Amino acid sequence: MKTSSNSVVCWTLPMSRVVTISAADVCKKIPAKYEDIVEFCCLLDAANVKRALIDSSRVVTISAADVCKKIPAKYEDIVEFCCLLDAANVKVGDSVKITLKSKTADGYNVQIDNSGTQSEGKVSRWVPLVEVAQPATKPVTGPVEVQVPRPEVRHKSTVLLVEAPAMDRVLVRPADTESVRRFDAVLQDVAQYGFHATPINEPPQKGQMVIGKFSDGLCYRALCIRTNVKANKFMLEYVEFGNVAISPRESIYACPQQWDLSAAPTVVSVVKLGAEYALTGDAALEYIESVREAEFLLTLANGAASAPSGAEVHLALSKNGESVNQKLLMMCKPDWKKIEESGGDVLDVRPIMLSDLEYVSLPTGGCEVEVLDVSMLASGALSGCERAPGRSVCDAIEPVSKQVMCADVM
Repeated sequence: MKTSSNSVVCWTLPMSRVVTISAADVCKKIPAKYEDIVEFCCLLDAANVKRALIDSSRVVTISAADVCKKIPAKYEDIVEFCCLLDAANVKVGDSVKITLKSKTADGYNVQIDNSGTQSEGKVSRWVPLVEVAQPATKPVTGPVEVQVPRPEVRHKSTVLLVEAPAMDRVLVRPADTESVRRFDAVLQDVAQYGFHATPINEPPQKGQMVIGKFSDGLCYRALCIRTNVKANKFMLEYVEFGNVAISPRESIYACPQQWDLSAAPTVVSVVKLGAEYALTGDAALEYIESVREAEFLLTLANGAASAPSGAEVHLALSKNGESVNQKLLMMCKPDWKKIEESGGDVLDVRPIMLSDLEYVSLPTGGCEVEVLDVSMLASGALSGCERAPGRSVCDAIEPVSKQVMCADVM
């Protein structure tokens, strides 16, 4: 500080400003226990360059040359020397007298005497905004889906049908000579390779190209899309036909580099024909077989020049323009949908009751039963059919299922 004849000019450390005091003002020597107190500050930002000077209620930017030390424990409980005054017509340098009037949630309502001018205001603690660096977190994602990369489909192109397991998953391939040659060559070469191949020694990895033996006994290219090593079960998507099947390691063979998808991409694409109806029923399956060798005109639903595999398309027979989409839609549309479109309500259909069921007596000499449903076992009823050599469960219940379907729509 420095002095003049009638006054003393002092630098108030906690408030970081210069004030002039007179002989009437009372000044005392700072107690020894506070002599080594420097201005307290706290970190404000994640970049570590801004500090809040607590005792002077202001924010400063520091550099690498500035020295910062941890506050000594003996000063941690000392409150700050400044507070925030929210009042009109008060500016820096004014000499004001403040009287506390009432408590608020974060401070006090006060009466202000500014050199004879009375006003009201609020005082509260000065709380700077502190930026807290958020810890880096890895995005939570589900299992990565693995699928066969397939080529685009082109608008107004001629294609051949490969497989049609559902209306939203129909596999087609171009009908041009080169595409047909490539498709047939891969099938023949891989099948020949499978006759002499030996199973892989290690379980296949998810996303690995392999050669898989299908249920028909022949080998085809496949992509491993799921694994269960403990159970020795591996889900394969067969590249050329799109079938998905579970195979043991003993039916899986290594895929030579020449047939890897990077060296020999497939020509088969997946398209959608509209509604997500399964292609079931004799009529739909017979129709698919009848047009399997035919050529089709493929047009994209949005009219674009090309679209990725999986796009919605319209297929029409090249020879007569018959719409495959409409034909299959009528054959595969569920009965409840037909009732709804005809203006009826499926709730009005008489349900099948337990009293409508026919019970079959078991042979006195015993037999093997294929259990179909155990939901009513607690009440003493078990649903099943007699197991017969050479007959599958589907063959056994097909007549019953047709009766149920007819009863459902009557």
